[in-house]
Amino acid sequence: MFSILPLFFILISLAVIVVIIARKYPELTILDLDTIPERKEKQKKKEILSRKASQRSKNQQERMKHVLVPFAKVWEKIQTSFRHYVKRLKDEVAEKKQYRMPMRIAKKKEVSSELSAAREHVFKPYDDTDREETIEDILKKGSRALEQGNAQAAESAFIHAIETDKKDMRAYEGLGDVYLSQGQLAEAEESYQFAHKLSPTSVSTLEKLAKLAMGRDEWTTAIQYYEQAVLIEDTNATFFATLAELFLKAGQPDAAYEAISQAVEIMPKHIHYLDMLTEISIMVEDKNRAEEAAHAIRMIDPEHPRLATFKERIADMEDQKNSKN
Repeated sequence: MFSILPLFFILISLAVIVVIIARKYPELTILDLDTIPERKEKQKKKEILSRKASQRSKNQQERMKHVLVPFAKVWEKIQTSFRHYVKRLKDEVAEKKQYRMPMRIAKKKEVSSELSAAREHVFKPYDDTDREETIEDILKKGSRALEQGNAQAAESAFIHAIETDKKDMRAYEGLGDVYLSQGQLAEAEESYQFAHKLSPTSVSTLEKLAKLAMGRDEWTTAIQYYEQAVLIEDTNATFFATLAELFLKAGQPDAAYEAISQAVEIMPKHIHYLDMLTEISIMVEDKNRAEEAAHAIRMIDPEHPRLATFKERIADMEDQKNSKN
């Protein structure tokens, strides 16, 4: 009897506990853990630590900016200073030149050299092969580039040639050819003029200058250039024939007659020159020479289309002479 009582009391206690828990369970399930003071304190600490970490990250970024910005400015200053240094060296070299380049060529040279330096010399100096490149190699490179239609490469090569040898007229003439191919006539003429000063006996330069003058209808200027050319090459029939045409344009038929006579003397069977001689002889009223030139044409080409016209005009010359007498 007495041994059963303790077990009875234990069972009753457990039943009471179960009843209490069952009644309180709904309250426990809706309990907000964040309202517990300890929990709230821990949450607050976590938020504070998170804000501190975020603030530290921002502070580090700001410090990095302050560190990197001066470096960027210093690097920019170094680049600017180096470019100024390169330009100053070029200016010093230019001042020491015995011959000064024309203004427009100098500007082209400065711009092209600066671009070339930025691409090659500043960041990638010439190697041993470039330094050993001769003026002949550079000029050939420029000529090839021009033949291939690469004006930019040709211009760069000829400017490099000028830097290598400032007195080589071929570099200036080549540079003029580049500008001429691009329709930059003023720059081309300045380059040719400078080449002519370095080599006054260069016939090719004289002819190019003459043709530029002809393009502007400046007949007298073109005549002067061709007169210099024929003094150097007095066996060039083309120069004399061109002179004859220019004298006609300038209203000087007598000078044209002398020039075309020289061309025919050099090339006596050239139909075009004989045609010009016949025409100009009629203009200056030299009947005998007109007949001789027309006869020479007939011996070479009896079907020449202007022979009949020449015959009539020569006959008119005879009639006019008889009427005057």
